[in-house]
Amino acid sequence: MRFTLWTVIIPIILLLVSVVVVKWINYVDVESYYKDKRIILTGASEGIGKDLAIRLSQLGARLVIAARTESKLKDTQKLCQKYSQDVFVVRADVGKEEDNKLLVSEAVKHLGGIDILILNAAYSPPPTMFTDYEDPGETFLGVYKVNVLQGVYLTKFSLDHLRESHGTILAVSSMSGWLGLPMFASYTASKHALHGYFGSLNMEFQLRQENISVVIMPLPFVYTNRAVENMKVKSKLMFEPGITSEDCVERMIRTLPLKRLYCYITWDAYFIGHLYSLCPYWFDYSATYFMQMFSDAIK
Repeated sequence: MRFTLWTVIIPIILLLVSVVVVKWINYVDVESYYKDKRIILTGASEGIGKDLAIRLSQLGARLVIAARTESKLKDTQKLCQKYSQDVFVVRADVGKEEDNKLLVSEAVKHLGGIDILILNAAYSPPPTMFTDYEDPGETFLGVYKVNVLQGVYLTKFSLDHLRESHGTILAVSSMSGWLGLPMFASYTASKHALHGYFGSLNMEFQLRQENISVVIMPLPFVYTNRAVENMKVKSKLMFEPGITSEDCVERMIRTLPLKRLYCYITWDAYFIGHLYSLCPYWFDYSATYFMQMFSDAIK
């Protein structure tokens, strides 16, 4: 085949056109989409949840924000109220059924209903080899209460309101919902369970023709204070590639309205989500090989 300049130019043009088409298909006017949306947001006292609350309030959403630490929640509320007065605080431990029931009732009282339920609260113990757990059952139970049961309880209590509004449930997850991660057995297991639960729930909604959208969003590594601390071994960060919390929130905001079952905000998360089931041994080998860099800490 004779080489010409067009053999280079045409693929580049096709690639650029594809990028433009994809962006056009996925374009959402976020200001009009989120304005006056009634949203419950858990885990809003710090990190991604705090930045998400601020950004949503800037877009005119009406919020009920929840976390266990009321003083931190009120700090988030003050920052949000620079943009919107419709931001209400509910102190809640989302691992407890009665707290979730209270959270939903307070949201309905303040907002008049629920359009979007964002399950952002998450708990991950410090990195520990499973064989070093003193009480693995208690550790797993504590993680599951927050990472899985909040979705069970809040869905249960919000269901009628979400039916009425044709609402959306966003389960904030991570790439560990696909992969196994050494030293994070309880957290990884809970995220796998989260994917299974909401995947099943989505099918049930379809079977009963419920007009409720389920979105699972597996995030990449995000530089929050807690995440960085958890991922340090002997003062060295195990996973350096990542995105900032502000960048993460902006991508989440723009991706959620697409209402796909699995929404990915970065290409690495997209590829892992699609390719892991095809070549799990390669991913597991790569993760294990990478972790050997920290073998002194994990022996």
